Amino acid sequence: MSVILLANVGNSDLEIEPKELLPPLRMSSRSLGEEVLQNYGKYEAHIQLPLVLSALEYIVKHEAISLNEIEVNLFASDQVKAITPESEWAKDTAPVAEVIKQYLFKKGIPKKQIKIHKIEGNPADYTNALYFHRDRLAEVHKNISPNTRVYLEVSGGTPAMTAMLILMGVETFGQDVSTLYLDRSSKEAYRIDVAQVLFARKTREALRNQIH
Repeated sequence: MSVILLANVGNSDLEIEPKELLPPLRMSSRSLGEEVLQNYGKYEAHIQLPLVLSALEYIVKHEAISLNEIEVNLFASDQVKAITPESEWAKDTAPVAEVIKQYLFKKGIPKKQIKIHKIEGNPADYTNALYFHRDRLAEVHKNISPNTRVYLEVSGGTPAMTAMLILMGVETFGQDVSTLYLDRSSKEAYRIDVAQVLFARKTREALRNQIH
């Protein structure tokens, strides 16, 4: 696989339009994902994935490749119910990630190229997110070729997950990582140079230490 997308899954990653198709009660991320999964045929034509699809469209355009040539890795929360407050467990996005996987498969990406990594601890905890992304990205890195183009989509997930995807993405893959972002006022993803800036800072620190 020559191009890979790494994306956290948050509560803005799945929308149904028109919203009136959904049950009238306000739905958490987990309940929304479960509802759409259980009734996929009903919702399929109305599914919107504003963050992931925007990132994929950017990659297809700038890499001049087809959608089915991209590997997608999704990082979603799935806390242990028995030890997690109900209100926090309801915010988990693992079912949303499953919807995204099903949708992208229908769009032509082989299922073996769509991988879901579940963070079982608190996704808002920076230490937990650090270890999670460090370990998962190391696994991803072991299974890709040296010339693979790596993209990070950093609009979704908790602030902790966003920060650690960026930091560990640079730590694992180096300066060639492309970081994509989609703000609330735009419908198209755009590239930001945060990975390059962080890599440059890391390189300067390493050089200073060697000189010392």
